[in-house]
Amino acid sequence: MQEEAQWAALARELNAQPFELTYFSGGDDRHKSFAMRLRERRGPAVGPASVGDVLMGSRNGTRYLLQRKGDKSISVHMTVELEPSLGLCAFIGTPSWTRGIGRTKHVCLGDPGLDDELCLEAAEPEQLVELLRPQSAADVTLLRAIISERFAVTDTTVVGWVYAPVTANELCMKLDRMTWVARELATRRSRVRVTLEAQQTREAWAAFARARDFAFDPSRPLIAGETSSAQFCIGIETRVDGLQVEGSFTPFSTYLSAAFTQPLELKLRVEKAGLLNRLAEAFGLEFVLGDEPFDKAFAVSGADEASVRERLRPVAAALVDAYAHAAELTLDDGGLFILMPGILGTAEHLDKAHQLLTAIVDALRIVPVHTPYRS
Repeated sequence: MQEEAQWAALARELNAQPFELTYFSGGDDRHKSFAMRLRERRGPAVGPASVGDVLMGSRNGTRYLLQRKGDKSISVHMTVELEPSLGLCAFIGTPSWTRGIGRTKHVCLGDPGLDDELCLEAAEPEQLVELLRPQSAADVTLLRAIISERFAVTDTTVVGWVYAPVTANELCMKLDRMTWVARELATRRSRVRVTLEAQQTREAWAAFARARDFAFDPSRPLIAGETSSAQFCIGIETRVDGLQVEGSFTPFSTYLSAAFTQPLELKLRVEKAGLLNRLAEAFGLEFVLGDEPFDKAFAVSGADEASVRERLRPVAAALVDAYAHAAELTLDDGGLFILMPGILGTAEHLDKAHQLLTAIVDALRIVPVHTPYRS
């Protein structure tokens, strides 16, 4: 109980929101994006702050996640968002981390002192070297900070630890150092050359966005648009672990998301079914729709089974269609998320994916918010 009270006190002092865990997909945690770590949480915890093992907050405009570890004394696993993404499928850490998982390549900077102390991996080694090769005293200071703090960095995260005993002041100081590393790496991102393939992708995405009067940010890249029913985003995420569909593998994937303007208010969770979902279903914690292809593909939970079935039946076929192409799919009260392996590199592929996304949103019969259309 003392540990529960301490964790609740930390949540209050940091003004952080408790979150609940959902089922984990497993795999190599090093390469999970910040967005993926968020998706592994069901959402804000219900009840007092002490019930959430994960806290989400923001410091100096940067989002972070804190997860407590241990039973008798609390240690804290900390994750700070690095945004915009480095886009390299990179890992930057220290040799205490196991090197290599067979899908990324080891990287050396050519400085024996740094190479002995750093563990560097990337899908494109030359580009990671361009990002990190020391060109000034400030560059060396940044790398030494990563080494001394034993941070682990991915394309979108800086990860660190605070060991017991934990105080809010210590967490804040560590968060400040982690956000500094994230900002410095984001600044150096401009060093990395844009490959011909990446440039062609940006041109295709820009053409798609112009045709629909959507906004396009080439630095991420990110497409964003809005209707009366949802806010749409299309972007690129790097993820090494477990991302295989039909035997193919790629470190890069395209995500499509729709954030509903009017939440469903069903405590709904629809996700691709796994072993843990099947066990939950067997014990009556999840339920079936009565549509065989849908029930085979998805696990469903919600507050009221009849209301959930009524809302999902019109959209079942479209969700099954999306399932055939998606490495990850989640639908909840707030919106829809689909992750597709590879980068959708043509306007035609983007158009098909966007049509699938909008078809699901339309079939859900989201109550529109009557405001002027903004793109």
